[in-house]
Amino acid sequence: MSSTIDRPPPPRCPVSDIARRFDPFDGEPERIYPVLAEARRREPVFYSPDIDYWVLTRYDDVRAALEGDPAVFSAANALEIVTPLCPAALAIAREHRVALSPSIVDEDPPLHTTHRRSMHKPFSRGRIMALEPLVRELVTARLYAVEERGEMDLVGEVLLAVPAYVLFELFGVPRSELANVRQFVQRLAILGFGRPDEQTQ
Repeated sequence: MSSTIDRPPPPRCPVSDIARRFDPFDGEPERIYPVLAEARRREPVFYSPDIDYWVLTRYDDVRAALEGDPAVFSAANALEIVTPLCPAALAIAREHRVALSPSIVDEDPPLHTTHRRSMHKPFSRGRIMALEPLVRELVTARLYAVEERGEMDLVGEVLLAVPAYVLFELFGVPRSELANVRQFVQRLAILGFGRPDEQTQ
């Protein structure tokens, strides 16, 4: 009879050179983008031990995963926080009944299908089409600003602000709240997907 000491450790996923250089917490594009470009050429799918996820770097692979069988490509751990909450932060979260997960984006069918179906009425085609003049107004204003300045922060000025203002319209939130919402989202992203120390948490 063999003891657990005699047994070999379970196999671990191989960690490649690209995976060692991939730092998902590096906020500097000039460092992370070249690694992702190299991964697309040499190793489009690799395992990252830092986040315990497989990383897909090519569009077709990402799309296949998103549209694939949830038994193979599950969303169940999509919002699991990378750095577990320290006891003090966990106590605050419990006191205020804050749960980072689960939500609709990290659910698999049939639960995801049920929750998505419940949102059909508020996000009906007619209601969304009624927002087209607002979207045109917001995008046009930003294009005129580009014409005057000659440059644009696409993410900050369009990809964040325009969808945010449209959602604000749907939910009755004043546009003046954009800065507060942006700050909240950034802090939530650090808490959920970063390496915050206990004080930051």
